Amino acid sequence: MTSRWTPFEILTGTGAGFLCIAFACVFLEAGLVETRLAARAAAALDEAGLYWSAVTPQGRRLIVSGAAADPMTAAAAGARLEGIPGAGVVENSIVVIGAAGACQIELDAVRSARPVTFRKGQTELALASESVLAAIADVLTRCAVRVEVAVHAAVGSSAAVALALTQRRAEQVARRLVAHGAGVEQVIATGYGITQPVGSHPRAMPDSGAPAPDRGDAAGRSIDQRVEFRILGATAT
Repeated sequence: MTSRWTPFEILTGTGAGFLCIAFACVFLEAGLVETRLAARAAAALDEAGLYWSAVTPQGRRLIVSGAAADPMTAAAAGARLEGIPGAGVVENSIVVIGAAGACQIELDAVRSARPVTFRKGQTELALASESVLAAIADVLTRCAVRVEVAVHAAVGSSAAVALALTQRRAEQVARRLVAHGAGVEQVIATGYGITQPVGSHPRAMPDSGAPAPDRGDAAGRSIDQRVEFRILGATAT
């Protein structure tokens, strides 16, 4: 049996197809805008004097979090983002951790020397990561601080899948820190998925479209897919 389409059906079907393509382009462009803003904001915060920083773009709105030694540094860091081309409202959520900043420096040194990794696509930690987490737990115990285990995925991953995977990974890291001696009350597990990109991707560069020299997508994805330990302050006494 031969199926025949009427002119009206052809017209409406074609129109629906074009609408789907148009909506897809709009969402893609929105994602590119957010990624560009995140890259600019991360660069602006590099020399803001923060112990750690993170930027979550929501359209042209920038939510900045981080840790500073004092209120003046925290306020100045937020102000640096207000002059970024394309940025709208800047929400400053930077916390002041004072002397605990020395502990953050120690945590960063451990993480830089031996990054925490997982089996590909899984929540199971790589065997080499156990010694790293033992060292991290030791710092937390000696410093008596609260820390956020922040796990991120590479830009380009499915947003929903990445968010769920990174949350499960963060919870796994938190459990291992407690097993190595950290207090349950010291550790907060948060999976951010792809919402806080820092990698240098060609599509994340300024609107000129020029790619970063000597950097490619692979390098950017490697930076984006990371585990961070962010001190939020001292534990309650």
